[in-house]
Amino acid sequence: MIGNNNFSHEKAEACVSEYSPGGDAEGFSLDTLYGIVTDRKMNRKPGSYTTYLFDKGIDKILKKIGEESTEVIIAGKAGDKGEAVYEIADLVYHVMVLMADMGVTPGDVIKELEGRHTEGTGNK
Repeated sequence: MIGNNNFSHEKAEACVSEYSPGGDAEGFSLDTLYGIVTDRKMNRKPGSYTTYLFDKGIDKILKKIGEESTEVIIAGKAGDKGEAVYEIADLVYHVMVLMADMGVTPGDVIKELEGRHTEGTGNK
């Protein structure tokens, strides 16, 4: 992990592990993560890091996305695959929090990505 910011990593992992029996990633998906995050938005659980982010609001969520993006860049530049995976997971989690806050679903993102690969829409 880059820096000394263990708080977000530990809290994010705790949030996910609550819904992942035995911490086993088999069967876990981005849709599962989105479901966990949206549940936290609707059913605030005291002590939950996700609840903390929603309570703090959009500025805190965006700040965390910026921090995690930087950590992904540093890990990528270092060529450390393990660290990159770890930091990308943090980034994905925080982006999911933003998505839930804005009412954007994984399906919305998939639809946008599919549209970019449809002939005539201008591939990016």
